[in-house]
Amino acid sequence: MRKSYVYNQYDGVVIDNTNYGLVYTDDPDKLESIELVFNKVYDYDAGKTIVEPTLLKIPFAVQE
Repeated sequence: MRKSYVYNQYDGVVIDNTNYGLVYTDDPDKLESIELVFNKVYDYDAGKTIVEPTLLKIPFAVQE
């Protein structure tokens, strides 16, 4: 899931088209939600955090 980090300086909007695939091998009925955690955005030149870490929780509902 993790890869080497390479520092780059970006100006403007950055779109990273990195895709990740995960395989869930347990009982699918037990999967209630997934959580995506995004690390903070830090400005190394200014020495301050621009955006704190963010958590996105995606719940799953059973469809019958």
